[in-house]
Amino acid sequence: MLLAWAKASKDPRIAAGQQSPLEKKILNLGGVHTKAARHLITQKWQEEYETLSREQALSLDYWLAKAESYYNKRILEMMKEERCKDMKMKMLRETTQNIEEQKQNYWVPERERKQIERHIHRTGQAREFKNKTCKPRPLSETVLPKIMPAKHVIPKEQRRKQVNEREQRQIKDHQDRMIRGREIIEQKLEERILRKSQSHPPPHEKLERVKKEIKEFEKVIAYPLFQPCRSPIKVNLLMEKSQNREEVSTVVKPHQRKFLAVPPFLRSQMEQMKN
Repeated sequence: MLLAWAKASKDPRIAAGQQSPLEKKILNLGGVHTKAARHLITQKWQEEYETLSREQALSLDYWLAKAESYYNKRILEMMKEERCKDMKMKMLRETTQNIEEQKQNYWVPERERKQIERHIHRTGQAREFKNKTCKPRPLSETVLPKIMPAKHVIPKEQRRKQVNEREQRQIKDHQDRMIRGREIIEQKLEERILRKSQSHPPPHEKLERVKKEIKEFEKVIAYPLFQPCRSPIKVNLLMEKSQNREEVSTVVKPHQRKFLAVPPFLRSQMEQMKN
């Protein structure tokens, strides 16, 4: 009934259908599908939106309703979080009970048991992170992008010149380091050679000293002083050579044996024993 009255009314504030001023303007412009009609509809919608925003900003009831809806929504979220916490605690209790029952039923080494517990803890953390809902950041914490001042742009030729100067400086420093390193190595080598020459005698003197220390031996055939009557006894000995390298015949042959002179009091006794 009210809709029919609004359609029949000519009042532009409440008229609907073809009686409304907007419909009449659209029909005069050639219908909804024309460009001018679409432009008119967009303009009217923009005006209505600006009017509505202005009225909402000045309306106390609108802000009270908005605050009430926000607090109701927040209360529902808190209740949901508490319910989720209760469910998590219940699940955690059940899992701990199951683990304790498994501990009682199955004996495992202490090290392996700790690894299993750490794995269960990491799995629970990953599941919580996966199920966590992303909360919108409040308006008070929103950070606007910083407007940075324009940096001073260096010309291309000047930048190339600076790069070349830096490269030349680096090359020169490297060459100086190499030259200094070679000088240090040569100095250390000279010091080492000087130290060795001071600590060790010349090779000729060293060879003579070693020769003096070395003792040479030669094989010598010797005959004992007391020999049996029938076959003489030979003995091979190692004798040290003399330093002047003169060959001294130390072989004592049987026909060259020399005996000590027998004292006169023994000679008479030996003659008596023979007789």
